[in-house]
Amino acid sequence: MNLVFFKKVMSKAKFWQMIGRGTRLSPGLMDGADKTKFCIFDFCGNFEFFRMNKGRAAVNTLPIQGAIFSLQFEIAFKLQDLAYQTEPLLAFRKSLVEELTGKVKALNRENFAVRQHLKVVDTYAAAENYLSLTYEDTLNVREELAPLIEPENDEASALRFDALMYGIELAYLFADVAVWAGIRKAIEKVNANAVKAA
Repeated sequence: MNLVFFKKVMSKAKFWQMIGRGTRLSPGLMDGADKTKFCIFDFCGNFEFFRMNKGRAAVNTLPIQGAIFSLQFEIAFKLQDLAYQTEPLLAFRKSLVEELTGKVKALNRENFAVRQHLKVVDTYAAAENYLSLTYEDTLNVREELAPLIEPENDEASALRFDALMYGIELAYLFADVAVWAGIRKAIEKVNANAVKAA
């Protein structure tokens, strides 16, 4: 008769759908009375998330490793554009996809949180599913997959953390800053268009 939120919900539609389940009528309960109220037990801070972020998941609400994964995925998505079909960028995208799929394959499938998202985990563990990414893929990854990514324990992770913390963003990861500037501009344009369409 009550609701228990025992997982993080980052989709506003799913959040309200779950609350809607609690409003279902239940006539003639065990004591013969009709249901008049219900309680929601939120163990994962979902109400706080939607109160603070108005139901919009953003990269900066993710742990650093998830934020990096989400941004890398956006770069892989954007590098599909015809403007970036050069030999060095094709090779870079291929290595990026290998890194992304490696992180997804490394997830512990026995973990409770991972088991909740096995469909998306299986999808993005396969390199062939990166051949024609869509904007919707970037949203799915940000909402469902990025929060599951495990922290890295190497020097590269520390460098990426510093890059994000000090406002350099992912430019720090590119040998050619001009390439990153073009990619970042394209990502911002895609995001701006998505906000206008919403």
